[in-house]
Amino acid sequence: MTLTTTLSTLYRKPTAKQSTAEIQCESQAAEIALLRGRLNAISRSQAVIEFELDGTIITANDNFLNAVGYTLDEIQGRHHRIFVDPAEAALPSYANFWRDLGAGQFDSGEYRRITKNGDEIWILASYNPVYDDNGKPVRVVKFAADITARKNQSADWQRQVVEAISKSQAVIEFLPDGTILTANPNFLSAVGYGIEEIRGKHHRLFCDSAYTDSDEYRDFWKRLASGLYQSGQYQRFGKGGRSIWIQASYNPIVGPNGNVIKVIKYASDITAQIETNQQAAAVGQTVASSVTEMVSTIEEIAKNVSRTATLAHEAKSMAESTGKEVQGLDQASRRIGEVVSVIQELADQTNLLALNATIEAARAGESGRSFAVVASEVKELANATAKATENIEISVREIQQSIAIVVTSTEQITGSVSEVSSNTNTVAAAIEEQSATMAGLGRTAEELQALTISA
Repeated sequence: MTLTTTLSTLYRKPTAKQSTAEIQCESQAAEIALLRGRLNAISRSQAVIEFELDGTIITANDNFLNAVGYTLDEIQGRHHRIFVDPAEAALPSYANFWRDLGAGQFDSGEYRRITKNGDEIWILASYNPVYDDNGKPVRVVKFAADITARKNQSADWQRQVVEAISKSQAVIEFLPDGTILTANPNFLSAVGYGIEEIRGKHHRLFCDSAYTDSDEYRDFWKRLASGLYQSGQYQRFGKGGRSIWIQASYNPIVGPNGNVIKVIKYASDITAQIETNQQAAAVGQTVASSVTEMVSTIEEIAKNVSRTATLAHEAKSMAESTGKEVQGLDQASRRIGEVVSVIQELADQTNLLALNATIEAARAGESGRSFAVVASEVKELANATAKATENIEISVREIQQSIAIVVTSTEQITGSVSEVSSNTNTVAAAIEEQSATMAGLGRTAEELQALTISA
């Protein structure tokens, strides 16, 4: 019966002579034939294998047998694990895989399988539980397509990418516990070791002992073993204890069973960059310290200049006050001169009176002798007074000359002190401005240092 005949039978209208049972029987037969036709179509393009719920092989089509290299007799009655890597078959995840299928759960994906001669193949497959009329799973049918060629092509492309990376990067591979598997020439050149010197040893060979004894280091490898990617800048040590800085990524590689099977590290040597940054940071620190000291010095100078300005202002006030006192003294000396002039006039008049008295005493004769004596004494007193007055006048003139000089000097001092005070205020303002500028430079140097360290 062809598929067209089957479909015609399935969908034709019943005749009057057919019973209901006959119609149902024909319909079921047609439906079965249709399903069989579908399976045959799938079987021609897909690898198909049937299992008991526990994974025991029931049958397989030629596509599947050709893919794995077995005959049907060689696999019938055996377990699915003959197609699986023994290490994977021993894992709890594999037992759980068949437990879930036996419970009626569907599974699909890309799977790595092993052929009769031990070759690796990759399949894109679905495991489909088959149910009876009561909805109970009774077997598992697997439909698969061989994708080994595609996988190999992808693997080849990935290999080329890895090789390209390896030419420019330092690459090293570890077991999940940190044991070294292999390393490329770039890595070996960076650390100064030969491959035989590091293979089989632990990653701690490149680290400081204080770091490897820490919880941070233990957690680092725990995270990698659990599949967590790690990256950053790291300080490592080459042969002979030489410090090396690297920019690196640690990449966990997951196997078909979902477990981490290795860790690949890609790194670039950034030692020169880090050393340059450290030198820049040191220079920044020196500049910041120097600027801080300079700011402190400028502030101290500013304080001294401020005190000087205050003293200059006080000196100016004192000079102005002294000038006023000297001017008062000059005026007083002038008044003294005026008094001396009056005394001089009185002395001259007294001397004239004494002369007149002497003349009158001489005329009076003997009776005027005592009067003449008095007149003589008055004359001597007048002469002495005149002489003293003359000396006072000379001294007053000298005092007036000195006072005039002092007045001129005081005026000059007052002008100079005023100029000093003005200049001091200008300098103080300039120093305050310079101090603010230097403080800004100090902050800039500190920010530069922080940026250099973070870089």
